[in-house]
Amino acid sequence: MCDTINKEDDIFEKFDKEKHHVIIADESQFFTEKQVDQLRKIVDSYNIPVVCFGLKTDFQTHLFEGSKRLLEIADSCKEIKTICGCGEKAIIS
Repeated sequence: MCDTINKEDDIFEKFDKEKHHVIIADESQFFTEKQVDQLRKIVDSYNIPVVCFGLKTDFQTHLFEGSKRLLEIADSCKEIKTICGCGEKAIIS
């Protein structure tokens, strides 16, 4: 099942522990701090894994709100390495 999350949505309230065994979130940089905390509440309350994908910073290297909170509370963080057209590691999208 796939669902779109809007800024005003309460992820914890939308979640049905009987139907879902994992949450995979793309574009998680656009979550609010409160929504990231709601994802954490799902992990803590139901022992359901949450895997988030997204950018860490914008083109000016400023952290996105969702990314900042995810970095603060994540159990683990893995970077997917990307190579720039020049052959070096890409650090800014």
